[in-house]
Amino acid sequence: MTSPLPDYRLVRSRRRTLALVIDTDGTLTVRAPLKLANSAIQEFLAQKADWVLRTQSKLKARAAQRPSHTFETGDSFLWLGQFIPLTLVPAQRPALQFDGLRFTLSQKAQVNAKTYFEAWYKEQARGYLQSRLDHFARLHHFSYRGLRITSARTRWGSCNSKNELAFAWRLLMAPPEVVDYVVVHELAHTVHHNHGPKFWKLVGDILPDCKVHVRWLKEHGNKLHLE
Repeated sequence: MTSPLPDYRLVRSRRRTLALVIDTDGTLTVRAPLKLANSAIQEFLAQKADWVLRTQSKLKARAAQRPSHTFETGDSFLWLGQFIPLTLVPAQRPALQFDGLRFTLSQKAQVNAKTYFEAWYKEQARGYLQSRLDHFARLHHFSYRGLRITSARTRWGSCNSKNELAFAWRLLMAPPEVVDYVVVHELAHTVHHNHGPKFWKLVGDILPDCKVHVRWLKEHGNKLHLE
């Protein structure tokens, strides 16, 4: 019996191939070339329908098991692989602060705590990722055009045909060595716009243990969240 086609969001770009991206909440995005016929997309999706439905089911089960943030004193948040505790305080400006050991949040800001944390992560991500990009670009003679911080939930980084790089702010919850892997991965795409043998050789030459970091993201990526 053929599985029904799952609901999906279609994104067209100048890419050459079809790709399926499933978010942590089970949302399916189909990334397709600009001029590819809808019938070809539907056929491809029909071939992958069983895999999509199995993956969505696993992700939903994982989401149901993972702990939710309360934004109360004693809650903790990942920052570069470390759990940092939160303490609510009577009043302070800015409302959310980090002293290297703990987060403090104004009690009046607790109702919008998720917004404050997301803004903080985005701000920190830009500076941290810029420094790591510059480090590896200088060391290995990469050239890229610009840095953009996104709210993507599963796509940790991307490099378009113009060598413009983008990274998810959630990536800054991962350990530094994992962040470096994603940075190198996207910089390598400025040389090889594919995942062929030459691409992986370049990544492996720079980070010999890159497979360890790939595995870490697959196993722990669903924990990098504020929900």
